[in-house]
Amino acid sequence: MKWLIESELKKPKPEAITVARLNSLLGKKNEAANWLVKAWRTNYPDIPGINNDPDFEILRRNPKFKGIINQMGLSAYINTTTAEKH
Repeated sequence: MKWLIESELKKPKPEAITVARLNSLLGKKNEAANWLVKAWRTNYPDIPGINNDPDFEILRRNPKFKGIINQMGLSAYINTTTAEKH
C-alpha cells in the first residue's frame, strides 16, 4: 500500500480520497484525516460516502473526520454502534 501511495503522489493531481483511503488502511489516522480534508475542500464528488465506508472505520473518532461529517450535515447518519467500538 505504501507503494500505491507513492505512485498516487507522483501524479500531477493525486486523488486525495485514494491517498486518504490507503493511509487509513495502513492505520495512519492523522495522514488519512488530512487527506480527507483535502478531498472535502476540493469538492470530491463521493466524499459523503466516507460516512459509511468501512475503509475509514479507523477514523470514526478522529476530530477532523467528525468535522467533515458535521460540515456535510451527515452526523445524524453515522453508525454510532460501529463508531463506539473504536
